[in-house]
Amino acid sequence: MRHPSISIWLCVAIWLMPFGVWACAQPPSSGDTFEEGIVVPKNTEADGPRPVVHLSRQSIAIADPFTIRIEVAAPVGTRVVFEDVGETIGSFDILDVNDLGDMPVADSGDRLWVRTMRLETLQVGLQTVPPISVRLVPVGLDVSDDDDSEADVRVIRTQPVEIEVRSILQPDEQSTLETYRDIVGEIETPSNQDQESELGWVSWLIGLACVVAAAVLWAWYRRHDSSQRWCRDRLGELQRQRIENAAAYVEASELLKRVLHVNLMGRSGITTTVVPTPRLLERLETRGYTGKQLQTLRRVLSVADRIKFDSRAEQNVSREEINTLETAIDDAKTLQSLPAENVTASKEAA
Repeated sequence: MRHPSISIWLCVAIWLMPFGVWACAQPPSSGDTFEEGIVVPKNTEADGPRPVVHLSRQSIAIADPFTIRIEVAAPVGTRVVFEDVGETIGSFDILDVNDLGDMPVADSGDRLWVRTMRLETLQVGLQTVPPISVRLVPVGLDVSDDDDSEADVRVIRTQPVEIEVRSILQPDEQSTLETYRDIVGEIETPSNQDQESELGWVSWLIGLACVVAAAVLWAWYRRHDSSQRWCRDRLGELQRQRIENAAAYVEASELLKRVLHVNLMGRSGITTTVVPTPRLLERLETRGYTGKQLQTLRRVLSVADRIKFDSRAEQNVSREEINTLETAIDDAKTLQSLPAENVTASKEAA
């Protein structure tokens, strides 16, 4: 006859069994809060390492990041290698991956290895995180990441994990995505006649602007060309002039200075006062006059000032000084041949 107490203890054990299973399924305490721990043993060995999957949430909104954590407690002397992942896993985008390993486990001789991933998805409905491989490699064994041929290397995998992804739309909006609405009213568009009238006005204004621009350009060209023609005529006179005395030298140097002034200032330079010699030389330097050309012109103008203002100085000029004046005239002829846009730039600088 069976003892009554045995039956009583057997009933108590059966009643407490679900609570024991639930307690084993809870994740170990950590800094994060997770809703559920899912123990997924791949191998059938009762004492073998098993990956434990923890989810921060099993129901998320679209484009709402959540965390999945995989824990493996392996014996000392075993190295845990998690599967390499790219930018996506299944229908989920991987935002961040962080691996921690070889951490001591309290009240146990095992070492804890953890992988944490932050995922999100743009898919709606029931989505699945595919299995993730975990390789158990003895410490000291040199095995490449994609080589599982060694006999001592074991591979365990997590089971697929389902995540419910909710849409951010309201249920009534979600159900009418494929429903097309009728046009409430008619859209009036301008008639072709109105469009042609507007285009006519625009064309007329553009044409008028072009005519005005052409007139301004022509006036500027005539004004600029007249000043340049004046400079060419005066330089031709200087090249034909015979300089035999001091008075002719002074007259030629003054005309040369005026030509250079007009070349820089344009038509207005014909009637305005010639700028002082230092300023004239500075502006000529901006026009591309070389140091040698500036030195030649400076010498010519200095000799002319000496003859004009120093009554005690010798009033005769040497052949060398006359040759220097002729060289300065040739340099001015070179300046005259420069492109017209350089003349405009010099006027603005002045």
